[in-house]
Amino acid sequence: MSRLAIIIPVAGSTEGLESTLLSVLERRPDDCELIVTTNVPYDDPYKLQGEIQILKVPPRYRLVDCVNRGIQSTTATIVHILAVGSQVTDGWTDYALHRFDNPQVAAVIPIVRDATQPQRLLSAGVAYRGHGRAAPSDRVGSPTGTPIGPILGAAFYRKSVLDDLVGLPSAIGDELAAVDLALTLHSAGWRLEVEPDCQILAQQAGQSQATDFRCGLYGERLYWRHFDADGGLTGLLVHPFIVLGEIARARPWWTIPANALGRLIGLTQFGQYRHGQRSVAAAAAVLELAPARPAMASAEENSARRPARSQRRIDPAHTAAAAAPLGPSQARRKKNPR
Repeated sequence: MSRLAIIIPVAGSTEGLESTLLSVLERRPDDCELIVTTNVPYDDPYKLQGEIQILKVPPRYRLVDCVNRGIQSTTATIVHILAVGSQVTDGWTDYALHRFDNPQVAAVIPIVRDATQPQRLLSAGVAYRGHGRAAPSDRVGSPTGTPIGPILGAAFYRKSVLDDLVGLPSAIGDELAAVDLALTLHSAGWRLEVEPDCQILAQQAGQSQATDFRCGLYGERLYWRHFDADGGLTGLLVHPFIVLGEIARARPWWTIPANALGRLIGLTQFGQYRHGQRSVAAAAAVLELAPARPAMASAEENSARRPARSQRRIDPAHTAAAAAPLGPSQARRKKNPR
């Protein structure tokens, strides 16, 4: 059984898939599965089937459905979700996998940088702004920019947790699935950590947030699923005003009626709270079975466990480390320890 499975979900277009596969095949560790799940035809021009798994799914499958199909197909203990069009850097999986030595860690957040300007930070995870609103965490140091979890297109997860949750949630759309999972894991008591040395290059941080009917509906569902995290009954009093502000700022303006209708229908779906609580309970049950370990290991222990080419002191997870630009040596491999 492999420790790591890299899942590349393809939904709608295979553009950029070959470049991502080449990047991963050049740098992946030996004991690693590579799985492509696609809802569109793919001819495999380089005849990679056999070296990688290519799973064809129905055209109706969305991105999160493709991800879940890939998770179901592997027995690896850690799964890495990587967006089409991404490029990886040397040793990126080693840095992330090291974090999972702590059995209390459920997810690792890579740093995503601009492929054309590597010094430009695109994402240090996803931030939750409350009341069903989320955005890529690219404003390091900002209270609203603190990452709560990885974005869907650049994420590492402990598979045992995903198995008990039956994968990522599909009821709230592709853009918010990773946010919902992160909130669930935090509520259950799991640790989700930023790994500054795990660097991925991309053209953009992720899918842009839509402002249509589904955006409004999914945002309200996310709100109800994590009702307690938004202040419970107290937060409910201010929720309509926050929603009205979001609707008024929706662009383009002609999407406002559809967005408002989605929010209005979503307001009636308070039964989503029960689904959210069940997910938290399932994640907490897995955590109870995990071996106990102090939240922070000593500097000496960290140095001993760190991959040989990247030994360095591990500080508590924070976004400040993500501010450091990716230099030429980082793009190849860090050889000089601090």
